[in-house]
Amino acid sequence: MNKIPNIVLFLSLLCCILFCSTSDVSAGTVDFYERGDTLSFGVYLLQNGTYGDPVSHQKIEFYDETENKLLDVDITDEYGFASIQWTIPLSHVLGPITLNATFDGNASEYLSPSVQFYYFDLYSSINIDVNGNKEIIAPTDSLKINASLYDDSEIAVEGMNVSIYSDALLLDSVLSDEDGLVFFEFECNLDYFSLGNNLLKIEVAADPSRYFSSCITYYEFTIEKVETLIESNFSNSTIFESNSTSELCFQLLSTESPLNGVPMDLFIDGELWGTYTTNDLGFVNITIAFDASFILFNHTIIVSFEGTERYTSAIRTFSITLLCPFEVNVSTSSCVVGDMAVFNITVLDIFNRSVDNLLAWIYDSSVQETYLPSVMDECCSIIFEFRVGGFKGNRNFILNINNQFVNENHTFFVTIWSQPSITLVESSVNHFASPGQEIYLLCRLDNHSASLKDSVLYVLRNDIVEFYNITNDSGVVGFSISCPNEEGEYLYVLSYLGNNSILELSSTLNYSIYISRQIPLLVILIDQTINCPLQQMNLEIQVSGYNGILAQSIRFEYEWINNHGSESSDIQGNVFLVLPVPSDPGEYLLDYYIESTNEFMGRNGSICVYVSTEEALASQGIGLSGILLSSSVSVTLISLPIIRRYYLLS
Repeated sequence: MNKIPNIVLFLSLLCCILFCSTSDVSAGTVDFYERGDTLSFGVYLLQNGTYGDPVSHQKIEFYDETENKLLDVDITDEYGFASIQWTIPLSHVLGPITLNATFDGNASEYLSPSVQFYYFDLYSSINIDVNGNKEIIAPTDSLKINASLYDDSEIAVEGMNVSIYSDALLLDSVLSDEDGLVFFEFECNLDYFSLGNNLLKIEVAADPSRYFSSCITYYEFTIEKVETLIESNFSNSTIFESNSTSELCFQLLSTESPLNGVPMDLFIDGELWGTYTTNDLGFVNITIAFDASFILFNHTIIVSFEGTERYTSAIRTFSITLLCPFEVNVSTSSCVVGDMAVFNITVLDIFNRSVDNLLAWIYDSSVQETYLPSVMDECCSIIFEFRVGGFKGNRNFILNINNQFVNENHTFFVTIWSQPSITLVESSVNHFASPGQEIYLLCRLDNHSASLKDSVLYVLRNDIVEFYNITNDSGVVGFSISCPNEEGEYLYVLSYLGNNSILELSSTLNYSIYISRQIPLLVILIDQTINCPLQQMNLEIQVSGYNGILAQSIRFEYEWINNHGSESSDIQGNVFLVLPVPSDPGEYLLDYYIESTNEFMGRNGSICVYVSTEEALASQGIGLSGILLSSSVSVTLISLPIIRRYYLLS
C-alpha cells in the first residue's frame, strides 16, 4: 500500500464527437489515506483519444461512491482540467473507498458521457500517550512505562502490536488490552543503556485488517549513578599527639542509605595503608599508632571508594598535624599605634628540630584582642602581622601556644608610639592661585585617639620656616599665606616635630600651589528642573576658578540637541539655561565652550544630563491617563474588524 500525500490525481475522461466509448485507468498498487487527510482529485476532459484535444467549460461531478455522496462540482478550464479538494471526514467508513469523476455529456457539442474512477484504502490514524515512573533513574532500578493507544476518534484500540526499542535493539513487544493500554518494565543495566540521556522508540505496527495506521513515538529518560559521600569522626584538619594511638572512623553513605560490604582504601601521604570493608551501617574503624615513623609534619590522609555500577565513586582528603611539647623563642620590635606590627616566633620540638603547623596566637591584654599567625617561613618561624590598636605606652603582650599537650604563656614588653597626622580640613583654593593672592589653609592635628591641642605646626617653603601657629582645643590651626608674585609651582610643608617624652612621632603634610596669571575653570551642574507644561528644562551651572574666585560675566556657549546658544554668568558665577526637553528618555550631553580671558583659561567640555521616562512623557503632555487612553483606542481599533466579521458570519 502507498499512502499518497496531498497531490493531484490526474485521470483522463476520453470522449469523441459521435458516441465514442470510454476506458478506465487503473493503478498498479492500492493507495491509502487517513481520515482527516485532504485529497486533491483532478481529471482532464479530452476528445479524440488519450492525447486528444482538451474540452473546456464542461461540468464535472465528483462522487464518493462508497457513501453515495456528491463531493463537489468543477468546470474544466482551457486545458480541460477540473479538480476538487476533499478533506476526508473523521466519521467516514474505513476500508476500500471508490471515488468517481462523472461527465454527463453535452449533446449540443456532440460530447458523450464519460466516467473515471479512483480507488484507495482509508485508514484511521493511531495516537499514543506514553508515561514513565521516573525521568531520572539509577542503574539496576526498574523503569516502568505505560502507553495508551486510541484512534482518530479518541477510542481505545485493542490488539495493536506495540514494540519498544533502544537504538536498534528490540526490548519487548506486547499487544494493547481492551482499554488500549500496554505496559513495559525494564531493569536499567548499563549493558544496553548508558549513563546520561537515553531515548526509547515506541512503535505501533499497522493493522491492515482493521485499517489502522502505524505510529512511532519516543520516550526520553536519564540514567545517573547514586551520589555517595564519606563522613568521619574528625575534621579535615586535626591535631594528633606524637607517640599516641588513635582510632579513625569513616562512614560511607549514599543519598539512599549507608553502603555495607564494600571496600574502602586508606592512603597516608600517598601510600596505601590498607583496604577495609564497611560494616552493616557503612562504617570502617581504623586504629593508627603515631610512633616515631611519623615526623612532626603535616600529613595527608585520603579515604576513597571506587564506586560500582550503581554508586558513584567518593574520595575525601584530611590534613592532620602531629605535635609534641615545644621550646619557644620570641623576637619583637617597637610598634606604632595604627601601623602593622611584626612578631617573629620560632618553636623547637623535643629533638631541637624546628616545628611548624602549630596552634599559636598573641593576646594583647590592653585592647583584649587575639591575633593569629599570618606567615610561616622556610625556617619554621611563625610570623604575626597585625595592626596595633589601643593607646601608646609600654605594653605587655602574651604569646600563647596551646594544644592538648602543652599550654605555655610568654610575656614580652613593647613600647608603642603614636603617629600623629596632619589633615587639610579646608582650603580657599584648589592648588591654584593668582600672583600675590592671599590664601587660607585650615588644618587639624590628631593621632589615633584624639585631637592634639596646644601643639606647634610650622609652615616651611624651600626648607625655611616662614611662620608657625598653635592648635586650638580641637587640634585645628589656620594659616593665611600670601602667595609669591612669580608664576610657578611652590611646595609648602606643614610640619609637626613630635614629642619623645609623650611617645609621639613627627608628621608632615605637603601642599603644592601653582601660581598663574590665568587660572583653570571649574564647571559644575548645580541644579536641574523640568517645567512640563512649557516643555522646558532649567539648568543652573556654576563657573569658578581653581583659585576659588567666582567667574563673573563669563560667556558660556553651549550646544544642546542641535540647538546653539550662549549665556553670561552672573556675579555669583552662575549660568542659567532654559533648554527644550528631549522627547526620549536617556542621558544627553550638554557641550559647552568658554573662551580664555585675562584672568581665566578657556575651557570646553560636556555635562551629562539625565532625562527620566516620566519626565520625557510628562513634558510631551503624556501622563498615565494618556497612556491608558491610547491603549484603549488601540484595542478598540483592533477589535472592530473582529466584531464585524463575527456579526456577518453569525
